Formats: sequence, C-alpha cells, structure tokens
Amino acid sequence: MTYIIGTCVFIYLSLIPLSPAPLLGQQTAATGAPKSVLAILQDTLKTYTNTDGRTGLFQCPTGVDASFAKSWAEFARADLNLLIGQTRSLIISTKVQSKNREMDAIIARLVPAKSQIATLQKAAAELACKCPVWATFKPDMTVVQTHSSTHEARCEFACLLRTILAQFSSALVAARSSQEGLQAKQQQALAEIAQLRSELAAQKEHLSALRSRRQDCLTRFFQHINDERTHSRIAAFCRSELLSALKGASRTYGRTGGRLPRRLPAPVASPPAEAPQRKEPPFGVALGAELDVEPLSPVFAVGDGQVLLAGCVPGFGLTAAISHGASGMTVFSHLAAVLVRPGARVKTGQQIAFSGQSGLVLHPSLLFALLRGGRFRDPRPRIDWPACREPPAPER
Repeated sequence: MTYIIGTCVFIYLSLIPLSPAPLLGQQTAATGAPKSVLAILQDTLKTYTNTDGRTGLFQCPTGVDASFAKSWAEFARADLNLLIGQTRSLIISTKVQSKNREMDAIIARLVPAKSQIATLQKAAAELACKCPVWATFKPDMTVVQTHSSTHEARCEFACLLRTILAQFSSALVAARSSQEGLQAKQQQALAEIAQLRSELAAQKEHLSALRSRRQDCLTRFFQHINDERTHSRIAAFCRSELLSALKGASRTYGRTGGRLPRRLPAPVASPPAEAPQRKEPPFGVALGAELDVEPLSPVFAVGDGQVLLAGCVPGFGLTAAISHGASGMTVFSHLAAVLVRPGARVKTGQQIAFSGQSGLVLHPSLLFALLRGGRFRDPRPRIDWPACREPPAPER
C-alpha cells in the first residue's frame, strides 16, 4: 500500500512540468526580424509605384536631342519596372522564409506535445495496472470512474487516487487540445506556403519578361552611343550626379562615426572556387570594382558606419553609400533593393541590400567602390574573400 501511494504521489508531481505550452500564436519574437525586412520592402515598393518620373533613374543629360531623351526615358521606365518586379519577388520570398520559420517552430512544439501525451498515457497505464480495484479506464487511459473501497484503511488512498486520476484526465485533455491546435496551425501554414510558392513562380516568369523588355530598351539606347564624345559625356554626367548626391548627403548627415578595417570582409558571398571577377561597364561609369553576382544576392556592410545615401542615381541605378568617418565611404550600386535608410547606423557584416541590375549595366552585377579624399578607389586589394584571400588581378 505504501509503495502504491508513493508511486501515485511521484506521478502526480511529475505532471507539473508537463503542463501544456502556449500555442505558437502567442510568440512574436521569432517572427520579429523578418517582419521588419518585409516592412522595408513594402515601403520601397510603395515608393517605386508612387514616385513615377521623379525617381533619379529618369534624370537625363541636358542638351541632348529628342530621340536620345526618348530612348533614355524608355530605358529608365523599363529599369524602374524591373526594380518593382524584383521588390515584389523579394517580398514574396521573405514571406515564404517567415512561414518556413513558423513551420519549424510548430514542428518543434509538436514533438514535446506528443511526448507529453505519451508520458501521461504511460503513467496512467502503470497506475491502472497497480490499482485495478479502485478505478475503471477507457482504452485511451481516460478515467471512466473511481470506486470507493469498503475497507476503511483504503478510504484515504481512494481519495488521493481520485485526485490523481482527475489530474491525469485534465492534463490529457489539455495536451490533446494543444496538439490539435498546433496541427491546425501546421496545416494552415502549409497551405499558405504552397500559395506563396505559386505566386513566386508566377513572379519569376514576370521578372523574365521584364528583364527581356529592359534589355531591348538598353540595346536601343546603345545605338545612340556611337562615338567617343557621347560616351565620355554620359560617363561624366553619371559621375557628376553620383558625387553631387554624396556631397548633399554628407552635408545632411555628416561624416562622423564608424571606420573601415584594414582588411575588408566580402560585401557578397563569393563563388567557392574564386572571388567574383571584375568586368568592364558598358559606359565607363564604374568607379570601383564591378562584381559579377547572382541577382538578388545579399549585400553586406564592410565596416561600421552611417548610411548617407539610399536611392537611385542616373547610370548607377539604385545606390547605397555608407560613411565610415575618417576611413572614407563605401558605395554600392546596381542594387535591387536597399534595406537601410539614410541616417541609420550599420555594423560590419549587416545586410544592407540585395544585388540587382539597375542602371547602365548589361547583366546582374554589383559596383563596390571606396571614396576617400575625393577619389574613388578599387577596393578589391583589401577584400578578404572567403574562398580566395588574394583578389584576382584587374582585367585589361
């Protein structure tokens, strides 16, 4: 008798840490970070769709003929449409990633929920085997009823047994309810992921059409660049617009705080065999290293600093610039989306953007440049590529 009572008390106490955990909907910390990225992308999309012709992409050199201006405007419109399409694609991808994290959290919660039910059923079964005289159980180990003992010495034990069995029954009901709630959330998340993936596939087809349209417009625009003088004029105009934007941003936000390390971390993930190769831009407007990267690749800050510029610049497309105090500035161009805003502080290794194909470039690429003392510099000799410490020599 003493052994059975001790066993019952031990099982009763073991139920305390097995109380059902709250459902996933009560946790928000796990989904906070992706929501902030999603909000930035959604704000960016609103800016693109509402800005229309006021974006920097549409600024054209003065003194050009009507045909040149029309060709420039057509390409700028195609470039903007591609930016809009890429941003929408990133929004859908971010939602898919968020839902996948939600699914992982649900699965992580289902495992202990199932274990909890199994533990309760096993404990109830052991109790039923030891005390068949005082209780009747269903096949799933829920209690049908408890029987009063006619023996006075067992009355106290019967009361304790009824309390423990009631706790078993209540805990099983709560555990099953928690499991059913998690399974319902799992099914809902699976359906939402399937819908988002379908939307993403359709958006990828749309992006392909937008890239083709942009390429056609760029090819027609190239036809107006048929002499060295026009070529140099466009390059000078684009460079002037970039410097003007950087100077204006420096006056607004200052150039204090932050620094660049002597060896720079890679701004993008490099291929496994070698670092991204430099390629010559079509109009000579590049002022640093043109890196061949996959479209929509994450772009990272290479040092602590303050964001000065996050907007479109003629020729360079969507551009971000970060001030690193006395160390100078880093400039990233041809982006698809920027995740930081002017005035924001960034840390080394923080994702600041996604690479793209905006501006006067033929293929997806990233312009990465250093600006110090009024001069643009090629940063590749200072970059520590993950798979290739020494950068390749510039192409001639």
